[in-house]
Amino acid sequence: MKGKYRQLAGFTLVELIVVMVIGLFLMAGMFSFFQSNKQANASRHQLAQIEDLGRNAIHELTRTIQHAGYRGEHDVVSTSNFITGSVTGQSCSGNGVATTQTNVADASLLGSTVDGLLAANDQVGVVYSGDSSLNQDCSGLSLPSDCEVGSALESGAAQIYSTFSIGDVSGVPHLQCASSLSSERIALVPGIERIQFNYGVDADNDGVVDQYQTASQVTQWGSVLSVRVALLARSLKPTKKVAEAMSFMLLDNKIDVAADRYQRAVFQTTIRLQNVNI
Repeated sequence: MKGKYRQLAGFTLVELIVVMVIGLFLMAGMFSFFQSNKQANASRHQLAQIEDLGRNAIHELTRTIQHAGYRGEHDVVSTSNFITGSVTGQSCSGNGVATTQTNVADASLLGSTVDGLLAANDQVGVVYSGDSSLNQDCSGLSLPSDCEVGSALESGAAQIYSTFSIGDVSGVPHLQCASSLSSERIALVPGIERIQFNYGVDADNDGVVDQYQTASQVTQWGSVLSVRVALLARSLKPTKKVAEAMSFMLLDNKIDVAADRYQRAVFQTTIRLQNVNI
């Protein structure tokens, strides 16, 4: 009988402890694997998100800046392709009769084209005339039909203004625009942290860009044929395991970023002005 009982006996205490320890090691390995996988997935998601944010920002900038200098169907005289000073709204008309409508809702929002100080963010403001085929500013608002080229008493009333800059919304950097018809700055794309512009100048009027200059270097804005833009996009959530300081080159400026856990990427393009005289 003793032999029979010995065959039915369970694990010893030592054997149970060994099994439990092995199980704990396996569970720890699985937990580490799942955590690493989760971290990798989050990192990939944020990188894909940065790509989308960068592309969206480039799209928003291009679709407006490329029209700088457009003079409308009636080829009206434009004072400038870029905002280089204060803006004044003008009254519109309908069939030659003055109305209360103007082409600018809040001129104080429309900033000039300037360089950022100490490698800070640049700002660009563009101007073009509105008509039946092109009548929206950077916010997507449409110029009143009484202000369009051919209807306005003054050609200046047909001018559409758009200014791009970087602003903060609830602690998140955004590409934003101030426009002719908006009474506030519009947040366009989140995660855009830095932006720099250079301007392609045709110095000898042969229709070819001779050099790229900063806003403070440009003396003849009518000779600008293209705009080169570089921006730094940031993930919306901190996903790096360890905070680290990094440096990026945006055109001719080195941008130093303090240590944090956000991922970043640089995007760059050159926007050809479609309507400048060449």
